[in-house]
Amino acid sequence: MWCRAQLLVLLTTFTISYPQEFEPDDNTIKVGRSIDIFTRYGYLSLSIKVVPRNDSTWIFREPTIDIFNGIDPFAVYPKRNNRKQVFDGDFHMEFCDNLKQLLQAYFRHFDFERLDKPWMAFTGSWAPETIARNLGINSSFIHKDHCYVLVRLSRFRTNAELSRVPNNVNLVDIVAKEIESIKVGDVASVIMFIRKYGSHYIHSYMTGNSMYQVR
Repeated sequence: MWCRAQLLVLLTTFTISYPQEFEPDDNTIKVGRSIDIFTRYGYLSLSIKVVPRNDSTWIFREPTIDIFNGIDPFAVYPKRNNRKQVFDGDFHMEFCDNLKQLLQAYFRHFDFERLDKPWMAFTGSWAPETIARNLGINSSFIHKDHCYVLVRLSRFRTNAELSRVPNNVNLVDIVAKEIESIKVGDVASVIMFIRKYGSHYIHSYMTGNSMYQVR
């Protein structure tokens, strides 16, 4: 039952930028599937495209796993086919007093339950030169105290979310069996479970295109 998995499979929300012609499928990202955040904590930008990359066409390559039975009826896919609407998106400008606030602003739409600093899941491994390259600024503005302005124009493409997760939702048999084998206080058994079946499940995601500038 879900109550036994609550401490291991937590809530996560994504906003991911896809090319306009890209359509997500079961092999990329899907609400209700689980994902391991902790094993690659600090390195998620290697498997989830959150900054421009000219050397590849992939968008999302982090493994996901089905952990719930009968969750698909609760997935909602709002349609965005209003032809009268010229622009369906968001314009955002944020003033940042330091580099930490800049990274926080850049990853504003990413949320991982129980993680106070979700941007660190992507940037924890970034060296100062990597931050400068990914944000399009000179590295000299990374090493000293500076203020920044982040300007971003986002165009929404598709989105999906779970309307709710029933209290009596059933886990996939093999996942439920693995949970039964976890011993309270046994760190090794918890880590093994997370590596096999993930630490969070995907509650919602949004696709689209973004243009941004840091000044």
